Order: sequence, then C-alpha cells, then structure tokens
Amino acid sequence: MPHIKDILSVLSKPHCAPQVIVKLREKLKDPDAAKVLQALEAKPPAVDEVVRRCQVSAAAVAEVLLALELDGRLERHWSSRVS
Repeated sequence: MPHIKDILSVLSKPHCAPQVIVKLREKLKDPDAAKVLQALEAKPPAVDEVVRRCQVSAAAVAEVLLALELDGRLERHWSSRVS
C-alpha cells in the first residue's frame, strides 16, 4: 500500500520535461507551423479541416496545435474545433 510520502513525491514531480516544452516552442518556427496558422481563421475550423487545408500530416498538425496551446495562443472549442 502506498504511503503518503510516495504520493506526494509523485505529485511534486513535473509532468512534462522542460526539454519537451522547448522543442514544442521551436516547432512554432517550422514552415508547417505557418501553414497551420494560416488554416486557423475567425470561425474555428475542425482539426481535420486544418489537416486537409495544410496538406501536412496529422501528427505535425497535432504538434503545432499543442505548441500553440501550451503557449496560450490556441483555444479549443466544442466538436474538436480550434482557433
């Protein structure tokens, strides 16, 4: 049975390594990021629509969207829409 000290030690550890955040922020400088930013518009498109517009892999779009979200520059809406 876990002890309270074990639980607190796990909770005090960072959930995401700083290296990951730095890499994601560098991703915003990528040419794919420019395509994703252009695909975002005033009316929030669905993530699938962003992938179709950019003609970039879904994984690359997901990375850029995550980087934007972590940077506070992306808002997720209902029905998997983003702006």
